[in-house]
Amino acid sequence: MTVKVTKPALNLREELSSLKKPSGVAGEAMLRAETPQEQFNLIGAGRKNLIINGGFDVWQRGTSFSSPNNYTADRWTASDQNGTATVSYYDDAGVNTLKFDQTVASTNYLPNIVHKLEFPKRYSGKTVTLSIRAKASKEVALSTFFYSTTAGTYSPYTAIGSVNTNYTTLTYTITIPDLSSEAGNSIDIYIGLPMNDTYTVYFDYVQLELGSVATPFEHRSYGEELALCQRYYYRVIPLSATNGTYLSSHEYIGATNCRLHVPFPTTMRTTPTISSGGWTDGTPSTQGITPNGVDFYHSSYFRMYVINGSSTAYINADAEL
Repeated sequence: MTVKVTKPALNLREELSSLKKPSGVAGEAMLRAETPQEQFNLIGAGRKNLIINGGFDVWQRGTSFSSPNNYTADRWTASDQNGTATVSYYDDAGVNTLKFDQTVASTNYLPNIVHKLEFPKRYSGKTVTLSIRAKASKEVALSTFFYSTTAGTYSPYTAIGSVNTNYTTLTYTITIPDLSSEAGNSIDIYIGLPMNDTYTVYFDYVQLELGSVATPFEHRSYGEELALCQRYYYRVIPLSATNGTYLSSHEYIGATNCRLHVPFPTTMRTTPTISSGGWTDGTPSTQGITPNGVDFYHSSYFRMYVINGSSTAYINADAEL
């Protein structure tokens, strides 16, 4: 005699969830993860934060910017629109933050900070999650939108929640549209602040990662974060030199036909735009600019000299998106 036995279909997730033994927050997150990439992120395998300088550790251009409409902290632009704001570095009990102080309200567009994400085609059709940790002088609503040259705005500014005097982490998940024909160099991630109001907002941990699950902020070493930033922007300034010394990378060669090679610490994104100033003697021209370094030349000699412990001398290499 043949006995036929049938069993109901087994839903493993439901069975695990029904177990009396708690799986904990981490276990629940692993169960909710929909893709191997999300589980990969949750266990901290490999690099996950697609944003460079999301912890606002690197400030090569300076630490305070009045009425900003350009780069402030490395890899971050800021705009106060037609209002007045100051963006500055702020040490909040040992945590590096970007402080956005809107002192005169904007009345036309949302003030914002923006991060440009390189290689947009890499994220075509993928789901990504943005997480922002911030606090403010009072309750302030934050919003976001993603933008690319070809696809245009992915969505209108989307409200993602409010922050107040205590640090709060807000998250936003979006599926990037088809960017197979993308001609632009970046996806621009806007974090919008309110119009018609004044406030101070402190941002410290901003992260973008693949998948629909927001995971804890990835802390990279300062050296690694600086190297990532220097692929886009590099500044040489001899402010730490002592009296009577020259820029450390300068080697004085005779009195005529002097050349100076300044190597970059990392290969830059593309051939950078070079600007310089504060030369004590002579103003050299630039020659042989590559993503790896720049040559300065003058038919006579040229120097960057430090007087009274400081100098206005600088060399900028800009390869930003």
